[in-house]
Amino acid sequence: MNKVQASRFTWLLLAAPLAAGAASLAGPHLGLMFDPGAKEIRPLLGIPGAATIGAPFPLTVKIERAWVAPGQDYALAVEKGDGKVLLISLGNAGVSVTPVTAAPPAPARVVWSASGSVAAFYYARTKSIEVLRNLPAGSRIATSLYLSGIPTVLAAEDDGRTVLAGVGDTVFLVTESGEVPVLTGVGKIGAIAFGARNTALVADTAGNRIYRIRDVTGNPDAEIVAEHQAGIDQPVAIAASRDKRFAFVANSKSKSISIIDLMTRTHSVVSCACEPATLERIGGGELFRLTQTSDRPLWVLDAGVHVPRTLFIPANTASERSSAH
Repeated sequence: MNKVQASRFTWLLLAAPLAAGAASLAGPHLGLMFDPGAKEIRPLLGIPGAATIGAPFPLTVKIERAWVAPGQDYALAVEKGDGKVLLISLGNAGVSVTPVTAAPPAPARVVWSASGSVAAFYYARTKSIEVLRNLPAGSRIATSLYLSGIPTVLAAEDDGRTVLAGVGDTVFLVTESGEVPVLTGVGKIGAIAFGARNTALVADTAGNRIYRIRDVTGNPDAEIVAEHQAGIDQPVAIAASRDKRFAFVANSKSKSISIIDLMTRTHSVVSCACEPATLERIGGGELFRLTQTSDRPLWVLDAGVHVPRTLFIPANTASERSSAH
């Protein structure tokens, strides 16, 4: 990724209206999104600077929730009614829906690892976490864990063994032999992401701090890498760049994204005409979705350019939404 510099935001205009019809990933596309209001998965068609929200994919089942794998063309979903876990593949070969029999039904929470090859499922009734690996080609349980508290945040590493959970003011490493505190005294744990070489990043929403925990699975040691002076202002989401050098932080109060160079401790702040709620990677580069629904402009962060920027993708019109049903 190019060196991150101070940035501006750019208006993303609709290049061409989307014709009604079945969704497809043929041609240029940014990635996928789950619309929680409509309970549909939609493609983001076009390129940064000229994109639109596509028609929903036609599925053979009704879904209640879905989680798109970071930068991939597949998602995990929960079927409406019986809560069955499904793997939905949405590539150029067409749409396929496959039951994930290794995962018990009705998970309360699902999180992907950064590569989209591992997923962790949390079940509130049994206080258990099932970690599946080898997605999407196949899936098998890598480990089964027990968590005594109720997590507000979960994070899974690509190794299929390392899981972090935010419970109260403490971040725990959840292992087969128990829970190990790796960071305590956090005002409010807003987000957790894994970094380079056995490190993790933690956003403290109440304290306006970003922590880096070194040697997470060994002898953990935490340090503050950014505070309010770096633009941290009620952080609600955090993600690492693909090379793990940069941390991207979504600040809900200041409506901005802080970009932190974890090597030099320098930072820049990118403004957004939105209140960012997430940092979900879409596509193969450093493009992240910041907002959730398709009935309003969808905002994204493009951090893979020389001057990082926020862009908006126009919302679906009423006629486009009605034609999809």
